[in-house]
Amino acid sequence: YGDHRDLHKEYRRQRQMCIRDRIASVQAVKVNRLQMLSWAFLIGLFLATSLVTGLMSLLLTLPLIGHSTWHLYRLIIEPQHKT
Repeated sequence: YGDHRDLHKEYRRQRQMCIRDRIASVQAVKVNRLQMLSWAFLIGLFLATSLVTGLMSLLLTLPLIGHSTWHLYRLIIEPQHKT
């Protein structure tokens, strides 16, 4: 059967990275409060527009929001990890 202790090392590392990234995200929101509120407003506006159009524009809106959010996250978070 072998030794199963090595299997848990990867899960522990993933959990530690998840906690580290959550802390970094909370710090980013605290530092960039106005920008985060503006982005949340835009997301709400996009979703409201999608509701008005019968949810058909979600096909365009959700990938756009997801892609943009990922790039904004990387712009904010990665400079913190490089130092």
